[in-house]
Amino acid sequence: MSSSILTSSGKWFDVLKPDPALIDLRDIAGALSKLCRYGGHCNQFYSVAEHSTLAAEMMRQNMGNDTMLIRWALLHDASEAYVVDIPRPAKRQLPEYMKIEEAIQRAVALRFGLPWPMPQEVHEVDSSLLSLELRAYMPRQPDNLLPPLSLMKLVAGIPAEALSPSDAETLFLKTASALELT
Repeated sequence: MSSSILTSSGKWFDVLKPDPALIDLRDIAGALSKLCRYGGHCNQFYSVAEHSTLAAEMMRQNMGNDTMLIRWALLHDASEAYVVDIPRPAKRQLPEYMKIEEAIQRAVALRFGLPWPMPQEVHEVDSSLLSLELRAYMPRQPDNLLPPLSLMKLVAGIPAEALSPSDAETLFLKTASALELT
């Protein structure tokens, strides 16, 4: 049984033996732009691609112009383009899935010349963004049920209207180009 998937660029990508040479920004941008955050339980469609571009911007605004950190922030969920995501509570119960996801993220790091493991600052930005997103795109909850707001902010805040998949894909690729990721 094959463990390969066919990507939108026509490549066969083996999710169990990820080859960094087969990782393509167009595949990542296209797939992430069509994947909805929070398992689709948002008030509106909000893509992983848009989340990734906001993470990159939050990193830039809060941690300075460290290109490596900003690149990692943009690509921190790149593995989801190949194996989609599983909500955190379930993911923690699936050690084999987590190994597959980690192997793909390691291949992403190799492909784009990023250090491994992913820097802690990226996890911090991702968690900070999560606390804002939950308040913007999910059903209203009492603040005591939500993760606390971080000191990290986005100058423009979370957009009231999320991008369409097409616009999110375009923004992801534009951000990648500005970061000289190819």
